[in-house]
Amino acid sequence: MDTLGSGEASKASVGTLDISGREDVHKLRGKAVGLGGVLFISWAAMSPLTGQLGNVPIAVGIGNGIGAPAGFWVGIVMLTLFSVGYVKMVRNVPSSGGFYSFISHGLGRPLGMGAGWLSVFAYAFVEGSLYGAFGYFGNITIQQFFHFGVPWPYLAFGALILNLILGHYDIRLSSKVLGVALILEVLVLTIMVVAVFAHGGGPTGVSAAPINPVNAFKGLAPGVGIFFAVWSWVGFETIPNYAEESRNPRKIGAQALFICVIGGGLFFAVCSWAAVTGWGVHDAVKEAATNGGNFYYGVTTKFAAVWVTDVMEWLILTSSFACALSFHNTTARYLYAIGREKIFHPHLGRTHHKWKSPHVANALTSLIVGCLMGLFLVIWYTSKSAQNFANFANAPYYELFGWFAIVATFSVLVNMTLSSLATILHFRKPEYRAERNLWTTEIIPVLAIAVMVVVLWLLWANLPKIGGSIIWVNIIPWLCLAWLVIGVGLALVLRKRNPEKYDVLGRMVNSGIIN
Repeated sequence: MDTLGSGEASKASVGTLDISGREDVHKLRGKAVGLGGVLFISWAAMSPLTGQLGNVPIAVGIGNGIGAPAGFWVGIVMLTLFSVGYVKMVRNVPSSGGFYSFISHGLGRPLGMGAGWLSVFAYAFVEGSLYGAFGYFGNITIQQFFHFGVPWPYLAFGALILNLILGHYDIRLSSKVLGVALILEVLVLTIMVVAVFAHGGGPTGVSAAPINPVNAFKGLAPGVGIFFAVWSWVGFETIPNYAEESRNPRKIGAQALFICVIGGGLFFAVCSWAAVTGWGVHDAVKEAATNGGNFYYGVTTKFAAVWVTDVMEWLILTSSFACALSFHNTTARYLYAIGREKIFHPHLGRTHHKWKSPHVANALTSLIVGCLMGLFLVIWYTSKSAQNFANFANAPYYELFGWFAIVATFSVLVNMTLSSLATILHFRKPEYRAERNLWTTEIIPVLAIAVMVVVLWLLWANLPKIGGSIIWVNIIPWLCLAWLVIGVGLALVLRKRNPEKYDVLGRMVNSGIIN
């Protein structure tokens, strides 16, 4: 059935379209994962080990220096404020569309389409950045243990192909892979933390300076440090994308969000504090800036044992791979949500007859990410400034991981800001006014918007300190906003050329999952 009946189209124009009882819409596997599975997926997306080894050295080296651990306090406050309103939308708009659905309901279809368009863009860049980390650390680890090198692009594209295969199957398979990887990386980081503090820290002992909130705003570029702290959380906001595959999503969604934000933030802060403490407050910044890849390995070798470092070197590979798999699945679900509304090719909205996975969207996701990585290689080979910034061996970490992460995090923060505004306006509509609350749908979302705007401004103002004179880095915010505008433009074109499809945009929900 390619079109909606007039009655359904009419309902779509004013509210939502419930697909729970429709046979013509392909659906994901319901009740496939519980709280544990959702936490594995979201925590794997946050990827504690990749975030620590990838983000913290950059934050310490060129951001807020020894105050980098304190940057996580800013993130906890900001994301907790955001999550309060986000939970309200999760419970009120049950859909795998995430930002696409929430913003469409609150701010209208054009901005909803822009948010969905930007989300695919953001998470594809996240996934590409993680393959950069996988290739960089994989090459180092293979050389160390087997004494031969594997060029990082082979490792990166190999990981992409493996995630294409895993994404084709049931979400339960992915959640199991992610769960094992997550448990191991949390365990090895915990060993490092205990070892550092049990030995009384490094040359300067155990100092409270790294976790002093005031120091989060000091250093070479505090905005960069805070931004890379926030980047460590990117992935927690994907929890609603698995609502249609969760058991009791109204309850699980809220629990998982706050566990990820608060529990994850505390864990990140303590781990980064241990790393800075291990080097000492006088040497940490220099070490992070000149040898970021060894920032954590040096600490585990000194305070724990060589075998712990060896294990960490292998786990950074499983961590970055698992993180990429999580974002791969999220991107596919955004494409699936748009596809089942027949906004793009309707095949995107199909699910596998056996595995109930969005297998067509999964394949397209792989193609998009593969093209992005290929584009990065072309840019590196044709740009002297990029080659001067990092040689080919270091490019996947300092450029592919670092720069792609900025694109992704900036885009996600823009969508989070729009989502908070959408929460306010959604619950002011007459049909939802009974659920409106002065604190949870008004004051707290306003505070969240204010903090996120400040963080976005801090990053934008400090971009030259990350990329120097490289134009590709300096235009990142403009590129992200332009992509959002393109999505809005697509919706406006659709409104003119195909009003029936436009009516459905972002409005499909699955109310059956909350019964």
